[in-house]
Amino acid sequence: MAIRNAATVLLIAIFAPRILAQDSFEVQVYESDLVPTGHYELDVHNIYVGRGSSTWEGTVAPSDQQYHLAFEFTRGMTDEFELGSYLLFARLPDGSSHYAGFRIRPRVRAPDSWNLPVGISLSMEIGFPQLVYEPNHVSLEFRLIIDKRVGRWMFDINPDVTFAFNGPEAGQGMALEPEAKIGYDIIEGRLMGEVEYFSALGPARDLLPFAEQVHLLYPKLEYTFTQTFVLNGGVGFGLTDASDRLSWALRATFNF
Repeated sequence: MAIRNAATVLLIAIFAPRILAQDSFEVQVYESDLVPTGHYELDVHNIYVGRGSSTWEGTVAPSDQQYHLAFEFTRGMTDEFELGSYLLFARLPDGSSHYAGFRIRPRVRAPDSWNLPVGISLSMEIGFPQLVYEPNHVSLEFRLIIDKRVGRWMFDINPDVTFAFNGPEAGQGMALEPEAKIGYDIIEGRLMGEVEYFSALGPARDLLPFAEQVHLLYPKLEYTFTQTFVLNGGVGFGLTDASDRLSWALRATFNF
């Protein structure tokens, strides 16, 4: 009850309409920059699936009408290293609220002294989800982040690969989940329009048929109120039957 009330207050206070989406707990294509050394960042991810799956898949509940809330807390350890962690919560259509798991995410960045033409960083995320929300109790993600700013344009790709442990997908090896983003500064330094793309293609050695893959487009707006407070939100549209067909996401970022 406390989780549900807190989430409701947060959504009303930050963004009047209902907020919805698809990773199951975060909808974000990462940029290569890290949290500055000695500073902290709190990202509050709100995701709601308006039109999702309607049947159970093993232990995993239907995604339709689920609301997910994730608290991502990151500290900049050095100029080239940050350490992040997540606490995950969820609400099912019957109104019940649940603890949904946690994640740990160290990330490193290529030093400025390398003088690379693009920004590059690499994260390794270890997840421990509850089986109601993901089929594997332990998972590992490697996310390579490559971005480039050209004038007001931002181009960003995250060619993710994931591995499952201690679950039904543990023997499948590496799975491909590439992501990408194109952004444009509508008001430079203040308002950016974005289109993000998310996917889940299946095992690298035996990709799923296209209709069974996840392909999701997410038009978004990001508004920088101050250096310490940023809002990013949008609507997601699934392009295949395996994707959540309609979802909403809002991310509030606090830097301190």
